[in-house]
Amino acid sequence: MGRKKSKKVAKKQDWRWTPRNMKKAYLFALVLSLIASAAVAVFIFLLGTFGEVELRLLLTTLAVGIFSLAGLASTALSGNKKHDLFVFFGVVASIAGFVTAAGLIWEVLTGETWGKTFLILAVMSYAAAHTSLLLLIDSKKKIVIHARSATIGFVTVVALMLIYLVFASGDGIDESFFRFLGAFAVLDVLGTVVTPLLRRYYAK
Repeated sequence: MGRKKSKKVAKKQDWRWTPRNMKKAYLFALVLSLIASAAVAVFIFLLGTFGEVELRLLLTTLAVGIFSLAGLASTALSGNKKHDLFVFFGVVASIAGFVTAAGLIWEVLTGETWGKTFLILAVMSYAAAHTSLLLLIDSKKKIVIHARSATIGFVTVVALMLIYLVFASGDGIDESFFRFLGAFAVLDVLGTVVTPLLRRYYAK
């Protein structure tokens, strides 16, 4: 009897709302949503008339895929306690981004404010996913660590500039702003490509 009770207690403890279990729940929901979305998309392509409802369903399917991948990338750090809060932020941003996108697609949410909210959540979920993948690049070499840190800095700057651009709606923004945005975006891409190459080079 004592062993059975201890097993039951252990099972209950295993299903506490920890980052690891959150990842499991998210992955399970992700698989189900992707299967359902794929089934809907296949049905529309084979039997649909591509009317307004079908197009909205396809856009919803696309939103499911995009935000699911962003959230999945954010959960890559779930095994590291140092990044628990960051993982939670990335997953929440992805879920909120999808909900907002679905609301806009089906016109449950309307207006400029909701449009801006969607864009901001999209930027946040992308930045969280991008940063999560960069943090997976681990090395003892300082050059790799510095390259990774610099790239994360570029990702952050680009995300903040894009969010500012959404808030400002183009008012009072001159050409120099877009020049700096383009420059940081290039550095972002460069760091994303170079950092894993440096890690592989110094791992030999």
